[in-house]
Amino acid sequence: MSFGIDPVHFGIILVTNIQIGLITPPMAANLFVSARINKSSIPEMWPYVLRFLIPSIIGLLIITYVPGLALWWK
Repeated sequence: MSFGIDPVHFGIILVTNIQIGLITPPMAANLFVSARINKSSIPEMWPYVLRFLIPSIIGLLIITYVPGLALWWK
């Protein structure tokens, strides 16, 4: 709060970043689990991950730089 950041907005940004981190290497916990379930490799899964990764990054940029969209109820 002393930096002028709304705690709710910070929480939304944090959760969105964690979601992106769970589908991208090197951590990629969700990616490893889904590859194991499908019995496929990580490189085989990567084109399908990009379908989620690119919109997630665009959404993160919008949430970060246009806080009015993320905090419309406040």
